[in-house]
Amino acid sequence: MINSDPGIKRVIFNLNNTVKTMDSLTNKLSSGKKIETSKDDPVEWLKINNHRRSVSTLDSINTGLNSTALNVRIANDTMETIADYIEQMKSQLDTIYAANDNDERNDIIDCFNSFCSEIDSLTQPVHDDGARKIMADPLLVNEAGDITVIIGENGLERTIHSQEVHTGANGLDIPQLAYGATDDDINVAVDNLKLARDKLRRRQSSLATESASINRAIEYNSDFADARTTYAEESESADMLKIAVEFNSIEVQHMLTVELIGNLLENQEQLLALLR
Repeated sequence: MINSDPGIKRVIFNLNNTVKTMDSLTNKLSSGKKIETSKDDPVEWLKINNHRRSVSTLDSINTGLNSTALNVRIANDTMETIADYIEQMKSQLDTIYAANDNDERNDIIDCFNSFCSEIDSLTQPVHDDGARKIMADPLLVNEAGDITVIIGENGLERTIHSQEVHTGANGLDIPQLAYGATDDDINVAVDNLKLARDKLRRRQSSLATESASINRAIEYNSDFADARTTYAEESESADMLKIAVEFNSIEVQHMLTVELIGNLLENQEQLLALLR
C-alpha cells in the first residue's frame, strides 16, 4: 500500500536518479575524467579547436615577422657600417689637398672608390634576400623594393619600405672619383658625403620606425596566442573541483530525498493509525 502511493513513487524515482548521478560523478572523481568533453559539450569543443587554430595561425605569422625583423636588423647594422665608411671616406678626402703629387692623390682616390664599391657590396648581402631587398639598387637587383608582411590573423598587412643606401643616384648618391680629380671635384665629393650621411640617417630612422611596428605586432601576437593557449588548456584539463561541487550538491539532494521519504512514510503510518 505504501509503495503504491503516487507521491512516494515519484520521490523514489527521483532518489534513484540522484543515486545514478552520484555513481557517475564518483567514477569521474576516481578516474580524473573531464566533466566536459567534445561529446558532452560540442559547442565548447568547437571553441577550443578554434582557439588552437588561432594559435597555429599566429605562430605562423610570427615566424614570418621574426624573419622580417631579422632582415631589418641586418639592414640597420649594415647602415651603421656604411655610416662609418662615409666618415673614413671624408677623412681620406680631407688629406688629398696636401698630397705631394698625382700618384698620392690617385692612391687616395683609389681608396675612396674602393669604399664606394664596398658600400654597394654591403647593400647586396648574399645570404639575406630580405636585407638585400630593402637596401639594394633596383636597377641592379630585380627583387629590390618594399617588403609587405602580414602582421595579424585578420590579414592586416604592414609594408617595410625600401631604404636604398647604395651609392647610386636614388641611394646615397656618392659618385666615384676619376684620376686627376681637381680640388673642385674633391669639394663636390666632400659635400656629397655630407648629404649622404644625412640621407643615411633619415632612412635608418624610417627603418627603425617600421621595425618597431613589426616588433609590436610580434609581441601582441605572442600575448594573444598565449592567452588562447591558456584558455584551451584550462578548458581541456580535468576540472575536479567542478565535479566535486556537483557531487556535493547531488549528495545533499539525495539526503533530502531520503529524509522526505522517511517523513512521508511516517506521516502515512500515522494516518493509518488514526484510521484504525
